[in-house]
Amino acid sequence: MATFGQLLARQRGKQALQATLGRVKLQSDVQKEQKELEAARRDYQAEVEKAEREMKKRAKKRGRRRLASQIIGTGVGLVTGQPLLGAGITGAGSAIGAGLVPEYETYIGDLAPGGKFLSEARADFSADIASTNQFIKDAAEGQNLLDLTNALQDAYTSYTISKSFGKDFDKMFAKQAERFKKDDTFLERTLGNIFKKGEPMKFFEKGSFGDYLLSGEGGVSDRIAARNLQKTQGFNQMMSLLKGEKPEEIEDVTIPSLGSYSSYLKGLGTN
Repeated sequence: MATFGQLLARQRGKQALQATLGRVKLQSDVQKEQKELEAARRDYQAEVEKAEREMKKRAKKRGRRRLASQIIGTGVGLVTGQPLLGAGITGAGSAIGAGLVPEYETYIGDLAPGGKFLSEARADFSADIASTNQFIKDAAEGQNLLDLTNALQDAYTSYTISKSFGKDFDKMFAKQAERFKKDDTFLERTLGNIFKKGEPMKFFEKGSFGDYLLSGEGGVSDRIAARNLQKTQGFNQMMSLLKGEKPEEIEDVTIPSLGSYSSYLKGLGTN
């Protein structure tokens, strides 16, 4: 028969074993929650990277549409001699094109797992998710204002380019037009084989759109002539001053802009 001391020792051993098993279970539960939290963190990082990729993708799409609007608008401003018209087309195209790309508004769900331990780590994790979602929300709400600001900047850039390089563009256009008129270029022959059964497609033949840009009222030729007149008047006035003669009165010369294509064709019909 066991003595009282033996019974007491057994009880103490049993309690020690239970305490040890409790500590082991506690450590196991903590480790389990820690692994769950780490897995949730990885899922969160994957969601953040996905959001970043999608936002960059949409930003590139807006950028391509803005660039296309700038090219078209600036081209119109240069060929017509109307920088304001080109700027208007650029600004409108940029705003509309970028505005048609929807904002990214996919928020990250609460991925933080529940549990009895690691409460501070879970709170930090939830705060990170909330901060990321707030950033996504702020970016979406500010996109319209950003699109409008970019459109105004694009319009100003288009206007500046058309205004600054219009003279150089007209000279280059006229020079290339003479080359196209003189010889059948490779491009004209190629397009002719496709669309005109082998006959060269002349870009600057009478009545063509190219001839309209070159010779139409207010076209490239008229603008070059107006600039030459400005330059000649200034030179003649300077020479008169050097000779001690009374300078001629300078005529106010306005650089013309291109008229409508329909009126140009009507003019050809009456000739």
